[in-house]
Amino acid sequence: MSKRYPVLSNELGDLECEISKEGLFFLHLSLKKWNKTLYKQSLVYFYSWLNMLYESGVLAVFVLIPDDDKKLYKFEQMFGFEEIDRKNGVILMAQGTGD
Repeated sequence: MSKRYPVLSNELGDLECEISKEGLFFLHLSLKKWNKTLYKQSLVYFYSWLNMLYESGVLAVFVLIPDDDKKLYKFEQMFGFEEIDRKNGVILMAQGTGD
C-alpha cells in the first residue's frame, strides 16, 4: 500500500484514506467510542462523503479486514460494504459511491 491521508479526526476516532498502486481507494478507521446514536449520525456523513467521492470520479471504496473478526465484518456491512474476495486470512470488501 501507499501513504495514508487523514480525512477526519475527532473525539470519535480517525478516518484515513489510501490509494493503492492499482488505483483502489481504501478506507482506514479507528474508533475511540461507538453507540447506536453515533452510528445513525455517522451514516449521514458517510453517504454524503461517498457522494462527494463519486462526483470526484471515485466509483468505489474498499476495506481490508481479518477474516476471523465477525464483529468488524458486521460493522462494515452496516455501512453497505459487501465481501468481494477472501484470501490468506483477509477479506476485501467494497462499497459503491454512486449508489
